[in-house]
Amino acid sequence: MRSLLSAIHFFLPPSPIEAIISSAKENGEAVAASVLKDLANQYPVITDQVQQFQEHFNKIIEDAKDLKRELVDNNIDPTVVHDHLTREAANIIETLRTEFDKPLPDELEERARYRNQMISKALDHVEDAFVFICDQSGHLSEQDARRIFAPVKKAIQDGLFIIGDFVDKNPELIGAIAISAVCFLIPESFILRPILSVFGFGPAGPLNGPLASWIQSRLLGGAVAKSNPFARFQRAAMKVVAKL
Repeated sequence: MRSLLSAIHFFLPPSPIEAIISSAKENGEAVAASVLKDLANQYPVITDQVQQFQEHFNKIIEDAKDLKRELVDNNIDPTVVHDHLTREAANIIETLRTEFDKPLPDELEERARYRNQMISKALDHVEDAFVFICDQSGHLSEQDARRIFAPVKKAIQDGLFIIGDFVDKNPELIGAIAISAVCFLIPESFILRPILSVFGFGPAGPLNGPLASWIQSRLLGGAVAKSNPFARFQRAAMKVVAKL
């Protein structure tokens, strides 16, 4: 039987891909783990990177679950938070455009430093939006809102740093990493989906338009194109996320 990773590399038609992603709705961690296991087996030289990726995305999921529990315990509807962050996404990207007007550098260390600064700044803006809606609810102070958001912010930041570094060094494996990340994140999409939109991805995959194109180019240096496997997996995955 062809492995999941082999399926990715051989560009299966959309229906099998969507079937894989659909199964992630209930078993996201298991699906992602299977893809990553195939990846490590076929490319032993990147085993440590794959393990690091898996550990950090497990951390994102656990922190997202904790955040959701904190919101519910404080009588804040997670859907209200989700909707507010979604509305703020375009404003956040527009703000970033004024602060990061240069393309990603070619030199890898300089590229990583520039991208990581942008990711950190973007998440600062997401945090501010999160704090605002929590404070407006009257159930959480600004200090407490920042406290409960801090773990998921740090986990997402580290995860995005890892993806950027991995794609820089292994651009041919972007499809496998994309499907793994999406499968990990689908079960906790209530908070993670609007944050993904800040980085240029929405319910139908990579978003269109100048803002989305700009943020995608700053993250991956043009590696995301509609014709490549990354876009295919994003489109399939986000169709499932949109139904959650």
